[in-house]
Amino acid sequence: MKKTILQTLDADPNNIELIPGAGIQDFVFAKIESQLRQLYQQPQTIDRLLLETLTQSFIMHALNNYTTHRLQQADQQVRLGRNLLNRITAYISDNLSEPIGLDELAALAGISPYHFARSFKKATGLSPHQYIIHCRMQKAKQLLLKSKLSITDIALDVGYKDVSNFINAFRKAVGTSPKKYRSP
Repeated sequence: MKKTILQTLDADPNNIELIPGAGIQDFVFAKIESQLRQLYQQPQTIDRLLLETLTQSFIMHALNNYTTHRLQQADQQVRLGRNLLNRITAYISDNLSEPIGLDELAALAGISPYHFARSFKKATGLSPHQYIIHCRMQKAKQLLLKSKLSITDIALDVGYKDVSNFINAFRKAVGTSPKKYRSP
């Protein structure tokens, strides 16, 4: 059975009270809201991992800043050991063609999705979402140079169900289109 974020944090929802904050401008919420709005403008291309990460960030920011509940300091300092990080990155590498969710990565680490995302970024310098995009682009570059697969097949092989999204992501990451990258 899937745990809610409050269960993961051992927080009793009956003991959490909202702190009034009407009229306060919150730049973190504004940034998350802007990113969520961008995702929902193209519903056919929503990245599950990014959506889960943003949702977790939104909830944790609300819990820490607008309720009586505070995370305990020990919970905030979860570290991913080298072996665990290697296992997680191998899992990502082995599953690039599939959607990879924050919940499943956190389950591999045995910690909450929120703490996993923070710990992963601290360990790698990239958020899980950024890391997966980086891995997908690295694999795409290899396939473009060393195979005769079509760009559509490469897009599917690295986890993009929509070729135009793949081309846009590739152009953003590499600075050129997949077709130009392939041709010398």
